[in-house]
Amino acid sequence: MKKITSLLAPLVFVGLAVPAGAASLTTRSFVPAVHRSGTADARRPAAVTAAVAQASGVGINLDVVGRLPGSGGVIFKTSVDIANNTDTATQVDAYFSGVISGSHVDIIASVGANGLAAQGSVQLPAVSVFHTDDFIDDLRVAGYITQAEEDAGILGSLFVIYNSPSPGLFDQIGQGSVQARFYSTNAQGTIGVSANGHELTQSEPVSIVGIARDTQGEAGTPQLYTNFFINNEGFAQSDGTIVANTVQVRLTGYSNSTGQKTGQSSLITIGPFETVGVSKVFDVVHGNKATDDTLIVFVDIVSGTSAISGLSSLNDAGTLDPSAAQLRPADWTNGQPQ
Repeated sequence: MKKITSLLAPLVFVGLAVPAGAASLTTRSFVPAVHRSGTADARRPAAVTAAVAQASGVGINLDVVGRLPGSGGVIFKTSVDIANNTDTATQVDAYFSGVISGSHVDIIASVGANGLAAQGSVQLPAVSVFHTDDFIDDLRVAGYITQAEEDAGILGSLFVIYNSPSPGLFDQIGQGSVQARFYSTNAQGTIGVSANGHELTQSEPVSIVGIARDTQGEAGTPQLYTNFFINNEGFAQSDGTIVANTVQVRLTGYSNSTGQKTGQSSLITIGPFETVGVSKVFDVVHGNKATDDTLIVFVDIVSGTSAISGLSSLNDAGTLDPSAAQLRPADWTNGQPQ
């Protein structure tokens, strides 16, 4: 189900409460205009290189968007909110890149008052929010995927471009915003967590770090384990072109009790703009429950030119309830374990 909510009415009188000169105290953060290419085929193979850039403006990346079946018949879904925080209607393009039954798929659409539509055919009104309770199901309703593909499970990322028809519009952080809620219809309700998108820049990380915790089998504590979701997001060049190539990443764990390396994962291949899930990270990096239930885990690109971002998900082993945290950039030059 999709809705679009106007925020204009509540904001009409906000300006009256702003003290004179307050605007001069605000420092705006400018971000580069980026562009991604499209083709006449809204659902295109990853190998296709388009000749014409269809969208250009501030780009906001959501690391994880999907619809995945879980144990016990639970389905994990993604709701998405895309906001136009300016007073000007604009074309807002959504690029979904994901994997369906082992095959990569790119889907390109614009978002408007009535949901997803062909790229460039609609605009997102001024000061309004596009909302969908289940983004993947909306792709099916719009004809981009089949019911069988939806049922099989899909995991990917969403890149949203706010097109800039005039200087000053969509060149600053906060003029557009994108957020997601990952949830399951469990225990006669919906249980989930939220995540914010972030603007793509020229300095995205090639190394990220997070915490992996596994308390399964411990007495007197919640029974938890950690999954990672790693997105090959790419980065923006100075001319706005997005660079994203296939990469191989490796996870490395460090003991909370000794500070020593516990082990590493095998190499994980991630295609451009794809997201991969790494289940039970503690085990993947060879954590030892006899000494630790918590590890520091780095994710590093070891081959390929691109950049990565991602989320960690701390899950309750009994209810499957997740708690999400952003994996942090780890590109510093001093003090990082080798």
